[in-house]
Amino acid sequence: MLNSIRIWDINDNEIDLSAFGLTGLDFIPESPSYTVQTETIEGMDGAIMLGKQLNPRNLTARFLVKSFDYTDSLIKRDEIYNLFNGTEPFYIAETKLPYKRWLVESVEPWTPERYNPTTMEITLNLICWKGRPESIGTSIQAKTFEHLQNLPVTYTDYQDIYATKFKIYNPGKLVDPSNTNHYLKITYKGNSENLRIENKTTGDVWQYMGTSNSNDKIVIEGIRSTKNGLSIFRQTNKRLITIAPGWNEFEISGAPDATQFAIHVNMPPEPLTEPIANPLTFEFKFIF
Repeated sequence: MLNSIRIWDINDNEIDLSAFGLTGLDFIPESPSYTVQTETIEGMDGAIMLGKQLNPRNLTARFLVKSFDYTDSLIKRDEIYNLFNGTEPFYIAETKLPYKRWLVESVEPWTPERYNPTTMEITLNLICWKGRPESIGTSIQAKTFEHLQNLPVTYTDYQDIYATKFKIYNPGKLVDPSNTNHYLKITYKGNSENLRIENKTTGDVWQYMGTSNSNDKIVIEGIRSTKNGLSIFRQTNKRLITIAPGWNEFEISGAPDATQFAIHVNMPPEPLTEPIANPLTFEFKFIF
């Protein structure tokens, strides 16, 4: 029987389900739902929608459990209880959609259904608090691109970017670091004065009103901006960079001697032009 489910622990170690006698039968996420904020005005029909927020998603995972004999089935039952004990989240994915996975928790009790002395079935009711799946890895990891087909980029395109103008590709939904469930890390190494990073596609501009030398490292991670590990937030324009779906055009200024510019976002950039001395890196997770 073909296993239809993959699982990783919170530290990104894939779990060998066969060691527990487990075979994934099916994995079913519910459809997205939203909490909508509205306002009604006296004398006006209907309501005005002020905004909406994605709710957590419920998911169901069903497994077959095979054992050597009845005693072995009791041992495996208790091992599986410990595996899905609900004390920490884990990642789950469908083998047919190996490019994305869900961060979930098991929050409801469950009881194995026994077919015979050596065979059981279990059904886990899971919850994904983020509400969306994400890429297996980040934009600078080769594993992220192993199962994403026909992309115009690869993981090497997101790191060591030696250019003042370049493009970053995001195959997923909007990456917004103001959302703590989204991961985006931009790294710059080298000399700069009033370093300015602009995403011309979204109109986002981040700027540091200060200087750096050849040994300094500036990192924008989430809502934090640091230089060599110390906060420089007050010396910035207090803005964030977002990554829109598809191609994003970037322009860098104030970095005549850039050493390293890195962006980790879950997707890589196009060939670069107008080389600079030091590279930039973008690292992020794709949101699906």
